[in-house]
Amino acid sequence: MTYLYDTPDPTIHGILLPQLDDDLEFDFGIFYMDDMDDMDTIKIPETLRHRPPLPITRDYGLGIELIGEPVQCRDERNDHPSEPQRRMDEAVFKVGSPQKLERKPFSALYQEYWQDNMDNDNDEELEFSRLTMQGNYLLSRAPGRQVNLACHRTRWVVYKEGQFITSNESIALRNAGEQGLPVPKIFCRERLYSVGSEDVYSIKMSYIAGRSLTKIWVTLTHEERIDVFKQVRVMLLRLTVPENAPKFIGSCDGLDIRDSRLAKTHFGPICKTEKDFNKYLVSTISTAPVNIRRDYLRKLNQKRHRIVFCHGDLSPDNIIVNEYMQVIGLLDWEDAGYYPEYWENIKFYSRPEMVNGWHEYGKYILPHAYDEEVKDFLQIRQYQLP
Repeated sequence: MTYLYDTPDPTIHGILLPQLDDDLEFDFGIFYMDDMDDMDTIKIPETLRHRPPLPITRDYGLGIELIGEPVQCRDERNDHPSEPQRRMDEAVFKVGSPQKLERKPFSALYQEYWQDNMDNDNDEELEFSRLTMQGNYLLSRAPGRQVNLACHRTRWVVYKEGQFITSNESIALRNAGEQGLPVPKIFCRERLYSVGSEDVYSIKMSYIAGRSLTKIWVTLTHEERIDVFKQVRVMLLRLTVPENAPKFIGSCDGLDIRDSRLAKTHFGPICKTEKDFNKYLVSTISTAPVNIRRDYLRKLNQKRHRIVFCHGDLSPDNIIVNEYMQVIGLLDWEDAGYYPEYWENIKFYSRPEMVNGWHEYGKYILPHAYDEEVKDFLQIRQYQLP
């Protein structure tokens, strides 16, 4: 069984095959179609037949930037496939020359097969001390955190590590999952080591195969964008039920406030009341004149808001869809927590647009409009600490 990658750039067409490294460990290598004109089929060793495919990327080889989607290619020499193999073979085709290939998108049946395997696996086998990682690929890197993708048995496992990886994201993911949201499944969280007084942690979670809105934004029509946002809106409505909110304002782990309205993440103390939280917000604009800070605090204290569960980072990178434009993943819950109900709106509009026109669609994705609160924040954000 081989995996062919269909891409818009003919120079990127390739077949993903295992190869042995110097330590006799199997890794993946890319064999480009230009080198395979006379090959009808390619055999992958039986032991590697059930390893899931990855998208080929232009910059990293395998990982974050989706250039082509994987499609499974039938090996005709496998005359008696096992039942799982037969299930996957129903939607595949024989490998021919690059010019004659009938290209099909990544099979939903295939993704369902791996999801079934993931749900049926024993989670105890994914403990950090026993986790066997092969084929480690860098997905993203930022100050204080790094996200990698590796293969464990028959699944891809995402793991994040760094000084900014706290217990908050793992708790937030479990909370969101209990509300029925499509989020990664947490396997474990481990303390790795210390850098000075800072502990470095890692989180292992399931991998959601799909495409982020960032990658496909320019290809979507106005109606398609609205449809995706309305799907997310329904999911966010599930989070804004305040009955089970704790008696504090801040991160899910109850340790601090993670405020990354700008590029740098600020940490504040947990607040017991909304008035305490308002004082924290004013403290982040300490460079503003005294009268502006006083007026802003007065406006904040004029209203009382429900405390609800917020995602805190609704960016196009964090919304994953499948080939049918169904939202199958909400990622990156580092900034999630319990905050005043307008907080999701402020976080949405305070981040720079990663794709053109992103903020124009806020009314379709945010469950409620808090125009006055957003307007007040936008007027004072020039004073916010960098």
